Amino acid sequence: MPVRPGVSILALLLLALMFLLAGGAALRESVTIDEVAHIGAGVSYLQKLDLRYNEEHPPLAKVLAALPLVARGIHADYSGTMWSASRDFFPAYLGQWIFGEYVLTRWNNPQSTLAWARLPMLLLTLGLGWVVFACARRLGGDWGGLLCVAVYSGTPVFLAFGPLVLTDIAITFFSLLALWALARMWDQPDRKNTLLMALALAGAILSK
Repeated sequence: MPVRPGVSILALLLLALMFLLAGGAALRESVTIDEVAHIGAGVSYLQKLDLRYNEEHPPLAKVLAALPLVARGIHADYSGTMWSASRDFFPAYLGQWIFGEYVLTRWNNPQSTLAWARLPMLLLTLGLGWVVFACARRLGGDWGGLLCVAVYSGTPVFLAFGPLVLTDIAITFFSLLALWALARMWDQPDRKNTLLMALALAGAILSK
């Protein structure tokens, strides 16, 4: 099937519009309850190399959200009892909410902290849109790809929840990649396709 650059440009324009809509919503939405735990946990993973907080979910999405925060020098205090008393699962399950709230509202600026944490999730949402377009285009041609990315980029649930620091977009992104990579590996079981399948599956397992 010949590649038409114009179709890819239209898909990118749709995703650019999604970036404006979802990004604008992300800057105005207040923090959700799960984000309190996820952001604080992700920061502690990178700063302390310790996974005691939010053990009920794998770390990948939280680490991605925390990357720009740690790179900007976010502050977290690990000398208090909320950290030292959270060595076991149940104390850590309770302590993660207090620690996350302090990271977001006490030790750092709430608006900028939340905005920078949501940026990687927004980019991952756009990446998922491109994967949807690419897979749909292979299956249904140019119009099929454009139809799918148009529906995706205009769906309220993705516009509202996509940029939030949750595990849902990450597991969807890597699961779709893993399924597509599995089909390619089944059709052509060479080293490259096997490696791609392994990486996508690892991303899915580390996401949720």
